[in-house]
Amino acid sequence: MVQNLSEIVNSLMDYGAVQSGQYTLDRRPVSLRDFATDCIERIRPECDQKAIHLYVDEPEDDVELFIDAQALSVCVGNLLSNAVKFSHHEGAVLLEFSVDEAGLLTVLVADKGVGIEPEWLDRVMQPFAKEADVYDGAFGGIGMGLPLARALANLQGGRIDLDSCLDEGTNVRIVIPAASVEVPPQISHANVVAFPNR
Repeated sequence: MVQNLSEIVNSLMDYGAVQSGQYTLDRRPVSLRDFATDCIERIRPECDQKAIHLYVDEPEDDVELFIDAQALSVCVGNLLSNAVKFSHHEGAVLLEFSVDEAGLLTVLVADKGVGIEPEWLDRVMQPFAKEADVYDGAFGGIGMGLPLARALANLQGGRIDLDSCLDEGTNVRIVIPAASVEVPPQISHANVVAFPNR
């Protein structure tokens, strides 16, 4: 409970800082493999609580990124938490990383959970548009996960793409300029792990 309250306060403070122009990015060289491992370790306890199968797809060769790792970690963490929260017990979540030749990093978080009504796709990207309003309070939350993720992605010169279908699941992509070195052409979807019914 204390941890949840702390996360809510941090989310509100981060969102306020971004909106007021007071959030300062701290871009540094980061290993994509290390970043991916950190994301996996952070979400693992939530996956275990619901027996969620986490599938990970990342480049076969490591890539050095030039990013604000903390800001991007918040983005990815929020998307993963949503994916787990809205997945069914013993469901599946996919976390996929790829970097193209232009140095654009794409992080895909996909689930086969409850999905979102088409008319809600724009609304859930707005602050305090609680998903619980759609699902009769079954999932909770204050409606800041996606808005904060989008704000932080935009701050880094990127974007978030949301695609969802009710009762079929949700795909969310973070796309940001991130590579600090030339990326070999073969790096992109190099280590594919099957995701059920994708």
